[in-house]
Amino acid sequence: MQNVTEYKVNKSKKARVSRLITRGAAIECICKDVELLDKAEFFLLAERIFSDPVLCDEIAKMVVGRRDCIEAGEAELQSTIKDLKEAGYWKSSRKE
Repeated sequence: MQNVTEYKVNKSKKARVSRLITRGAAIECICKDVELLDKAEFFLLAERIFSDPVLCDEIAKMVVGRRDCIEAGEAELQSTIKDLKEAGYWKSSRKE
């Protein structure tokens, strides 16, 4: 049971890293000059783009219901980890 839970935790972390890399690469493909921005300039640009209420509404429409599904899955995983710890079966020294 612990191995399955650790596998799910690691899979989730790897998926996030992959998603961040892929989306960052997509941004650079769309606008090559983005790679020349420093961190502050990039975050300022992102803030300006995503502060547009029309764009935020469009994104919200695209993802309706997805956050609830993700949070339910994460809550179930955290509950399983808690149960394993309480039962004394969680032996990992890794951060969760």
